[in-house]
Amino acid sequence: MNRGKCQNPLCPNCHRLPCCCGYDSGGFIFTCPQGATGAQGAQGIQGPAGATGPQGYTGSSGSDGFSPTITIGENTPNALVLRITDKNGSYLTPNLRQAAVESMLSADVSVPGSSLSARVGNLIYTVSNLEKKDVVKVDIRAASGSVLADVKRFAQFGATGIDSAHWDNITFTATPFTIDETVLNTTNEFHTTRIRQQDPATGLWSVYDVHLFASNLGARTDIWVQQIGTGRTYAPASTSL
Repeated sequence: MNRGKCQNPLCPNCHRLPCCCGYDSGGFIFTCPQGATGAQGAQGIQGPAGATGPQGYTGSSGSDGFSPTITIGENTPNALVLRITDKNGSYLTPNLRQAAVESMLSADVSVPGSSLSARVGNLIYTVSNLEKKDVVKVDIRAASGSVLADVKRFAQFGATGIDSAHWDNITFTATPFTIDETVLNTTNEFHTTRIRQQDPATGLWSVYDVHLFASNLGARTDIWVQQIGTGRTYAPASTSL
């Protein structure tokens, strides 16, 4: 028996399109035309993960890094400065031991021949009794070798008295150098000395103020040292603002 597609819009038997009865007419069985495509079904569940691939090759080693070095640039009771060297060069840290008052010494200097000394960087500052009742003397000397410095001292005494002196680019040695022979020791004088000095080992500069206050003919004498700055250099200044 031959099969074919309906030639008429409607089946002559069931009168439907598509035909649903399989009507046989003249040796032909009418079959329905293909219907419209249905909607897509829901997505199936995810399949299992595949096996891990082989490990890649190990990369080549990088170049060696630069390890900084740290050394002691200055180590005194009043200063601790480190020298750090890295790939960019070498430099000094600020004073890690710096304080408002670096040191303060107190003593009775009323006895003739007695003295009181304070370390000021690479210099020694000494107050001595001159065997005179109302004055003491101030000397400065190098702790060792020779030390280049700039010194300015200033004293105010009585109600209106003022005295000062300065030494520019002076070299101190182990021999005491007197900067003042008549400092009053009866609470009648305030004495201060500013010192800029060069470290013989590093060539760097430090600045200090040294203060002296004596009373009761030197029975109560105080020296205190203040460090203003350390590790200084003096490169040519820029001409631009």
